Amino acid sequence: MYLFALKLAYPNQVTLLRGNHETRGQTMRPMPSRDDDGLPIPEEEMGIHFKGEAELKYGTAFYRACMSAFDALPLAATVRTTEATFLCIHGGLSPDVKTIADLQAVQRNKEPDLKVRGRPGDGARRLAVSQTRR
Repeated sequence: MYLFALKLAYPNQVTLLRGNHETRGQTMRPMPSRDDDGLPIPEEEMGIHFKGEAELKYGTAFYRACMSAFDALPLAATVRTTEATFLCIHGGLSPDVKTIADLQAVQRNKEPDLKVRGRPGDGARRLAVSQTRR
């Protein structure tokens, strides 16, 4: 919500991009049971997934509004400096996205197709894989 607030406060200076966590599947994944060093996280500190926390604190309508906002986020943006122009894209979208045309082929404003090969949850990371091959 902090990032949305920044976007509202600075609409011409802040651009939000959709990544692999802005999907319904990822927002329902439980928090990890181990920290980055592999040590167990005490149960009372683990918390709940985004969907559970959002609905508990603010209600189902709030969660659905977040998902609608995530569906509308762009997948990439360009950032221009005086020296260069950079293409910004979330690294977790898909290893198969290699060109601007690949990005343009992705159907936006909807939940990505999560029926792709790989580990459970890989579908969100491979957002563009199945959609660019239709």
